[in-house]
Amino acid sequence: MLGKSLLIGAKGEMASIVVSQPWIRAADASNPHPSMAEIAEFMQSFGFAVLKKSYFGWHCAAQGLTILDARPDNFVKSAQGVVPIDLVISERRPGSLIITEI
Repeated sequence: MLGKSLLIGAKGEMASIVVSQPWIRAADASNPHPSMAEIAEFMQSFGFAVLKKSYFGWHCAAQGLTILDARPDNFVKSAQGVVPIDLVISERRPGSLIITEI
C-alpha cells in the first residue's frame, strides 16, 4: 500500500505492511510479562539457543531462523502460557551470512 506515512518525517513513498493480531490478555495484569528464565524455557522448547553478542537474540540452526528483541516486554504471560507479541524474525537464505557464535 502506498500513501501518506504515519511515521514522523517519512515521505510514504515506499510500500507499507499492515499487520493485525488478536489482543492477548495477561493472566495476571499486575505481572503481565514473563521472566528471562520463562522466555528461555519458551524459546528452547522450539529449538532456539541464545545468540551471543546480540540484542536479546535467539537462533535455531535447524529452521534457519534468528529472532531478536526477545525481551520480556515483547511477550505476555497469558492463561495459555507465554505468547510472543513483537519479535524481529529473520530467515537465513542459502548463501547468506552464517551465524557461528551461539
